Amino acid sequence: RIIIGRYCLQSNYGIFSLALAILTFAATLAGLGLYQGAPRYIAYFRGKEDTARIHTTISTSIKISSIAGIIFAFAIFFSAETIAIEFFHSPQLAMPLKIFAAGIPFFVLLQVFTGIFRGFDRVKPQVIFRYFMLNTLFLIILVIAIAIHLPFIAVLYGYLAAIVITFVTLAIYSARKLPELTGSIDARDTKPIARELLLFSLPLMGVVMMHMVIGWTDTIMLGYFKTPEIVGLYNAAHPLAQSISVPLTALVLIYTPIATGLYSRNLMPELKRNYTISTKWLMFIVLPIFLVLFLFPGAVINLLFGASYIPAFATLRILSFGLIICNLLGPNGATLVALGHPRF
Repeated sequence: RIIIGRYCLQSNYGIFSLALAILTFAATLAGLGLYQGAPRYIAYFRGKEDTARIHTTISTSIKISSIAGIIFAFAIFFSAETIAIEFFHSPQLAMPLKIFAAGIPFFVLLQVFTGIFRGFDRVKPQVIFRYFMLNTLFLIILVIAIAIHLPFIAVLYGYLAAIVITFVTLAIYSARKLPELTGSIDARDTKPIARELLLFSLPLMGVVMMHMVIGWTDTIMLGYFKTPEIVGLYNAAHPLAQSISVPLTALVLIYTPIATGLYSRNLMPELKRNYTISTKWLMFIVLPIFLVLFLFPGAVINLLFGASYIPAFATLRILSFGLIICNLLGPNGATLVALGHPRF
């Protein structure tokens, strides 16, 4: 984001931010909450030592998310012009939407596969593929595109290429490192588990969508009422403020399956102790980040994005204050998921 903001036009950075917001919304809807539901069910069945249902949960999650991802990809692709012109009044947004639409199935499966590994208390695949490899590939492609002066559309194709390459690599890795992907499945359990998994996961999708509303509606509404330049300006402050939530996101990745395992064995005192310690360490990490962003927003923006983005300093201060509140109470949402209360 910093590189795009510095070396591309502010309007192009705004277009990229809008396209990324729509991709995120579509991928979240297509995931149907399985990214969170599958790890919980796998961890729960592991606690019960029910291997057959583990295999069925994995197979069902992959099939459902694949079908949903393809449907949403076609929907976004064929409605790209309508979305770009009728809603955002920016015809130049149509092509980025079509390019990103092709990546929706791969992005959804990338999330589901890493979620499956989390169900086995294995967070490394998510760190390696979802966070490190995807972003590193895109960074390399982006630097090359700017160095040889390729047009802005190369940035969009670069992000799509990074998603596809990362997923293919993860799929190969999963086939070799996760024998449960090819385990035997009891056909009699498929429909009941699919129904139960969806009923559990759909409320979680609602929760994730509310987080998407908080995280992306501002960008989308600015695109509707204002211009891509204003969207670009706002998205200098937005990702910087989101860095406050990075420690909580990292914590939840491994906390949820561990908490679920403790709950399945009725070890509630241990679960309570894990929650308390996690919240304490979370605040030790987050407070310094918040204080820097809140007290010196202009200096941070100028250092990273450049002087032209300094007018977003007040936005960074406001968003930082809002996001620190989400961290004060610890991994409460993940704990409710572990306890089997996604609706609450």
